[in-house]
Amino acid sequence: MIFNSGNAVGGPNDGQILAYNPLTNTWFYNQVGKAPNYGSGSTYSSLIEYSSIKNMAVYGGGNVASNRLWRLSSDGSVLAMPNVPAGKAVGVNQGLLVDEPVTGNFLLLSAGELWELNPSGSGTWTQQTGTRTPPSGVGIPGVTWVIAISISDYGVVAFISQPSSTGGTFYLYKHQ
Repeated sequence: MIFNSGNAVGGPNDGQILAYNPLTNTWFYNQVGKAPNYGSGSTYSSLIEYSSIKNMAVYGGGNVASNRLWRLSSDGSVLAMPNVPAGKAVGVNQGLLVDEPVTGNFLLLSAGELWELNPSGSGTWTQQTGTRTPPSGVGIPGVTWVIAISISDYGVVAFISQPSSTGGTFYLYKHQ
């Protein structure tokens, strides 16, 4: 799936979502208006993340709308999620959004904090504390080069941090 925020002009048709099936070599979904009134200007760093457990995707963020996300349900309906918590952002260099492989919720690593988005219903954000906080060495997106990936076979999220041109660290996070 691809979320194309590049066609945003601040109107009702903002946000194009496309889906490709590599087994049949076909594009089977192509819809606009999936992020209404997203914003205008040069848009980049937006993202889409899919939860197989909840069978839905969450998408948005980026430089124009770094605090906004939408949910795409399996029936094709769209719902705006609550804004990202104050002082946090979503986007390649602002905050990493990754699906949590056990609950089906989404984790946001931004500004040195970890937040969980439960996209069910109207959506809720919960800050993660104590044992639900990744090690400080993971870094802060935009300050440290860091990526996150869900490893569903093991029920963990991997954070890979590259603080300089040499070295790097691999962390595993288990949401408990």
